Amino acid sequence: MRIEREIGLLCGIILIVLLVCAPSIAYDQQAVDYYNQGTDYAHLNQYTNAIASFDKALEISPDLFEAWYNRGIELGKLGRYDEAIASYDKALKIRPDNSDTWFNRGIALFNLRRYEKAITSFDKTLKINPNYFNASYNSGLSLDRLGRYDEAITSYDNELKINPDNPAAWYNRGIVLGKLGQYDEAIASYDKALGINPDNPDAWSNRGAVLGTLGHYDEAVASFNKALKKQSAQDQP
Repeated sequence: MRIEREIGLLCGIILIVLLVCAPSIAYDQQAVDYYNQGTDYAHLNQYTNAIASFDKALEISPDLFEAWYNRGIELGKLGRYDEAIASYDKALKIRPDNSDTWFNRGIALFNLRRYEKAITSFDKTLKINPNYFNASYNSGLSLDRLGRYDEAITSYDNELKINPDNPAAWYNRGIVLGKLGQYDEAIASYDKALGINPDNPDAWSNRGAVLGTLGHYDEAVASFNKALKKQSAQDQP
């Protein structure tokens, strides 16, 4: 009797955009100084200090968009996603058409497993900028988590129209196709992912699992051997 194997894990959500430019319009100089201090702390990975500096900037200039936005980024790095969303919402009241803010708001919602709302944020991102890298990809991850597999594939396909060399999109597309029982297409998707990144042991492993399901045991064994070799190489100190 053949043991059923789960066909892989989803790759992580992609990309948080950090905006560290100086404020684009004139603000109180003290507020700008606190803001710039915050971005410097952010570059040093001192997230709590960065948030404190952004808070001081906002006490002086509460309409400083960049401070609300970057405050959200730093809160997200600390796993304080609800607070990050609140900060992004403040930023969006000032600039409702800022695609980066909608995108990162979607990431925070995804991390809270609020997938429907995450999809709405990614849709807003794409409405503003239809070619926004990884928005369709992250929407695909969210749809997958909701079991909406056909829609997830459409989202991955949309991402691949923009960025055909995105191995994570090909990889996760393969996972969803496997869940739908479209095994030949899943293998083709894993092959695309491996053509871009041949060192991904998960892609080799999932490819082997699908080949085994189809009864192509020699090819499956070869694929698992590749997976083990790649994993061993990654585990080397």
